[in-house]
Amino acid sequence: MSKIVSGHHLEGDAYTHTMMVLDSAAKHNESLEVRFGCLVHDLGKALTPKNKLPRHLGHEAAGVDPTNDFCDRLKLSNDLRQAGTLSAKFHMHVHKAYEMGPKGYVNTFESFRNCVDISEIVGRVAWHDNQGRLPYESYNGENERFISVLKHLKTIKLSNNYTPEQIEAMSIEQRKNALHKMRLNAVKGF
Repeated sequence: MSKIVSGHHLEGDAYTHTMMVLDSAAKHNESLEVRFGCLVHDLGKALTPKNKLPRHLGHEAAGVDPTNDFCDRLKLSNDLRQAGTLSAKFHMHVHKAYEMGPKGYVNTFESFRNCVDISEIVGRVAWHDNQGRLPYESYNGENERFISVLKHLKTIKLSNNYTPEQIEAMSIEQRKNALHKMRLNAVKGF
């Protein structure tokens, strides 16, 4: 497992950090999906080229393929695969919940394929990721904000702004674009 030298993880290495994250999830009696997300959230760090250390830029996206490979090897359910891959890819988004703009939220939401349950899993994984750090830093509700914004986006429907006839007249692409714009506006006011 890769060594972590930056000030973000004084616990020493990604393995120790991951075990601390899992301990936090176990202490809080989290679901299997959250625990699995905690297990795989930093797999991408092992793929960081040595010349890029101690930073692990891009470890989130890099963790998706190893997580999928892990799921394939163990023949895990699609629910666990989805929880793991999305936790790996998006856990850092939660840490930046107050910095992320409408476009970031909407793109994340659309990547989740409108599955709010996954936003809750990723939000919990990120919270435990924070708990598994030394020194412990207080969390200012980033996971709650992340989850609540994505839940709010789930309530946005074309029928909120368009009649059934208008929706019927739209192409699939026009519907997607209209819904995307409505979501962007909804986050701006959130």
